[in-house]
Amino acid sequence: MFRKKATKASETEKEKKPKTHDPPDIFERGDEWRYVHRDNGDILTLNEEERGLTAAESESVVWNKIVANYYQHNILSGRLASVEKLDTNAPVCSVEYEGVLVLIPAHEMFDDDWPANQEPPHEFKERLKGMLGATVEFKLRGVDLKHRIVAGSRKDALIERRSKYYETGRVVPGIRISCRVIRASGNILTVEALGLDTMIPARDVSWQWFTDVADLYAPGDLVVAKVMDVGWNTETNLPTVRLSIKETSENPDIAALKRLIPGSVYFAVVTGVVDQLIFLRLQTGANAKTMSYRMDTMPSKNDTVCFQVKSVDLERGMAFGIITRTVKRFGRYR
Repeated sequence: MFRKKATKASETEKEKKPKTHDPPDIFERGDEWRYVHRDNGDILTLNEEERGLTAAESESVVWNKIVANYYQHNILSGRLASVEKLDTNAPVCSVEYEGVLVLIPAHEMFDDDWPANQEPPHEFKERLKGMLGATVEFKLRGVDLKHRIVAGSRKDALIERRSKYYETGRVVPGIRISCRVIRASGNILTVEALGLDTMIPARDVSWQWFTDVADLYAPGDLVVAKVMDVGWNTETNLPTVRLSIKETSENPDIAALKRLIPGSVYFAVVTGVVDQLIFLRLQTGANAKTMSYRMDTMPSKNDTVCFQVKSVDLERGMAFGIITRTVKRFGRYR
C-alpha cells in the first residue's frame, strides 16, 4: 500500500479550509471611482443586501466618499454649523457634510473679500452670522485622512455654478430658477441663485405684506423665483440678476379683496410705516395702506388696529381707508 504524500494532503486540506482576510473598506478606481467593502464573516446577516454597517465601517464609507468627491472635483452641499474666530483675524466656517465638519475660511465664503491679515468688516461678520443654518455649496480643497481634516471653498463652487448657468446664457428673463435661502433679515431676503448671491427686497418676496421676511423664510429653505432681469456689473465683473418670488404665482389676495365691503371695519396688523404711510395686513387676508388715523398717536409696526375700508383697487391688489382705533400697541405690556 502506498500512502498519499503529506504535501498533497496538506494542499487538499488547505483548499477546504475557509480563507480569512482583513475586512477594511477599500477605495478602488476602475472605469469609475467605487467603494468596495470586504466582509470578514463574523456577522450573521439577513441576506446579501441587508448586512448593516458598524460605526467604524460607516465612518470609513463616509471618508471614502469624501476622498472620491475630492478627486472628482464635485460640488457638495452641507449646512453651515458654526462661524469660529481663531487666533488669526479671519474666522473659519464649519459646514456639516455626512457627519464630517468641512472647514472653509471666511475669505472663501463670498465673491467679494477684505484685505488679508485684517479684522473682517462688520458687514462681513453680520453676513456670516446671518447664514448660520443655511445650506451652502462648496468644493473640497484638501483632505487629510490621518488627522481627519477636510478643507473646502464656497467661492470655487459659486464660480463653477455661474460658468454653467450665466456664462452660457441659460439664465434669461422670464424663466424660473431654484434658489437657496442663505439669509433672512428685515426687509431683505438673500438667496444663492445658481452661484450668485442675490438680495430680494420684501416687495418681491410675497403678495402678502409682512413685518419681517423671517416670518416667511429662514436660512436653509429652498424657493423658486422668477428671473425679471439679467445684467453685468462692470465694477465687480460679475453677472447680476433681479428675482421675484411672488411673480411665480397669481395674487392669492384677489378673492379676499373682492369680499371686502366699503364702509365696513376689519381687524388688521400694521406691517410697516414709511414716511407717514402705514401698511396693513387685514385678518381677512388682504393688504391695505393709509395715511389717515383717528388716534392722537400714529400706529407703529406690529400694532393691531381697526381699519375701515373706503375703497378697493383690484389692479394694485390693496384696499384703502382709515384706521379708526388701536386695539393693542405692540410690546406695551410686555
